[in-house]
Amino acid sequence: MSLRNTMIASVFSIGLAACATTPAPTRDATSPSALTAQGAWKLNAATSADGATLLPAGTDYRLQFVDDRVSVLGGCNRMSGRYAMVDGKLQVGALASTMACPEPRMQHDAVMAKLLEQPLTMFLMESHPEQLHLETPAGDKLSFTAMPLE
Repeated sequence: MSLRNTMIASVFSIGLAACATTPAPTRDATSPSALTAQGAWKLNAATSADGATLLPAGTDYRLQFVDDRVSVLGGCNRMSGRYAMVDGKLQVGALASTMACPEPRMQHDAVMAKLLEQPLTMFLMESHPEQLHLETPAGDKLSFTAMPLE
């Protein structure tokens, strides 16, 4: 092969390599940054392992993760506590609450707190907007959509 043909082949190979696509990196769902990067997460659904609805439609819960703290907004009470990733699970500590609302909204907040205060398996779906799915050891599921902070 001539020097000219070798050089053309080399330039062509470099050009092809530059055009090659690499898959988009996926974020580690077990990293706290995966939770904090979105601002807040709006609850879409809370269902039991057998598919029963745990919180009524229109319940407007939002989770916000900042540093090592999580805030639960939108219920009747404001709840907050610490969280950490332990052995690949989201661990939310006991949630402090204002405890100042009438039934049945007080019961809804209690259900949300009980669900969150268990070791939760996290699934982060990279879509637009991103989806966060949390699952309790018993198979209860919480589904959230990423939302910007207001």
